[in-house]
Parts: sequence; C-alpha cells; structure tokens
Amino acid sequence: MNIQEYVASGLSTELNNGQVRLISGVGSDLPFGQCTDDLLKQAINNLESHFSVVGLTERFNQTILLMSQQLEWQKTPYYIQRNVAKDGMSGKQLEPETQNIIRQYNALDEALYKFVLEKFEQTVAKDLPIEVQQRFEYFNLLYRPYGLATLQIKSGFAQSGKTSKLDFVHLSRITNCIDQTVKKRPWYFYNIWFCGGPACS
Repeated sequence: MNIQEYVASGLSTELNNGQVRLISGVGSDLPFGQCTDDLLKQAINNLESHFSVVGLTERFNQTILLMSQQLEWQKTPYYIQRNVAKDGMSGKQLEPETQNIIRQYNALDEALYKFVLEKFEQTVAKDLPIEVQQRFEYFNLLYRPYGLATLQIKSGFAQSGKTSKLDFVHLSRITNCIDQTVKKRPWYFYNIWFCGGPACS
C-alpha cells in the first residue's frame, strides 16, 4: 500500500481533516469522508471562543512568547530542539499526485490552517515587537549549550536509574511556567493548540 492508497483507504479518520475533527468536537465519530463546511465553522468558532492561545509549529518561538504573554508566565522558558527533520525533508518531496490526494482529503484542515495563520500574523504584528522576538532568539541561543548538556546528563542518569539536581532544573523550567498558569487559571491549561498545515505544505 503506497501513501496515496493509505490516505484514501479510510483506515484512520485522522487522515481526513483530522484537526477540524478534533477542534470541532466530532473526532472520529463522523465516518471518513463526511466532513462538511459546518465542521470548519464550528472549529473556527471554538478556537475564537474557547482557546487562549493558538500557535503554529513552524512559528514556535513566537508562539512561546504569545503563551508567555497571554498566560502571564513570570518567566519565559527557553528550549532545545529535538527530533527535527533533516534539511530538505518535507512534503514537497512527495509526488504531485500524492500531494493532491492529501489535499483532497484535508481541504478543511488547509482552510483552518490558513485562517489560523492570518490571525496569528495579526496577533504577532500587534503584540510582539521585533525587539522582543530578537531578544528571545538571542537568549534561547545562549541557553542551548546548557540545555544540551543537561539533556546528556538526563540520558546518563536515566540509564543508571539516578536523577540529578541539574536535570531536575532543566525539566522543570517549562513545567513551572505551566504550573503557575494552572494555579492561577486552571481552565487555561487545556486551551492551547498548535496548528500545523497539511502534510504536503
């Protein structure tokens, strides 16, 4: 079974407007191939009515900063990247016929992504001065050696069954921010969504 056949097989509803299904609330209850424009409208309405932050995977730094602002984190967490695709690895390597099949079964997801992208860019332009973004990128770059070293420590202690204080500091950096949010506004915790475009984008 090739990719085209798998996408069109109906084996998983996640391959048929999976994000619209999740955010609209229908999930996998609706049979494969039966998503409608009404579901897209419901998904958009849910995003606008119930989500505090809507981010983009490929705009991760800006999303982190928006989360920090909207959720009133006392400290901005820095991070290191893992499991990143190699340069040049993207959906653009798929055959045009395969891309068309993916788009065919995920047209509503693509429309949702375009809506989120437009709103995201408007929010970034309004709320994130370029100086703030540059400052975050600079300090996150400085953090990487520390983060990588801590990750190596974590790996070593995981193999030995021990835990280090330094490892705990690294792991708790982001979770502390989330904990602060949950204590102040428990309902915020689940209202964060990272939106990614169709696989062929």
